[in-house]
Amino acid sequence: MTSRKRAGLDLDQFEPRASVGAAKPGLAAAIAREEGFVSRSLVPASRRQRRLVRQPIDITEELRAWLKEEAHRRDVTIRAVILDALKNKGAPVDEDDLVDRRRTS
Repeated sequence: MTSRKRAGLDLDQFEPRASVGAAKPGLAAAIAREEGFVSRSLVPASRRQRRLVRQPIDITEELRAWLKEEAHRRDVTIRAVILDALKNKGAPVDEDDLVDRRRTS
């Protein structure tokens, strides 16, 4: 092996501003809210405690097109259209699940 001089910075005198691992979650959350990001702390506790699972289903192209059109007409997501229909049939759907959490610009 040959010895080579490494190009780089000499960081021997460098002192970090904060100790390693010193997080500031309050400041980070405030910046995220200000920039329009959704914070996990803003998600209702009832929703955080439930475990969501994915349920893939096969549907026809016509049904998917109808769902997309209906979602567009209502200005909601396809998920909201499906959950609203299930709620109308008596399924135990929380109101929090029908809230539109899409970002608006």
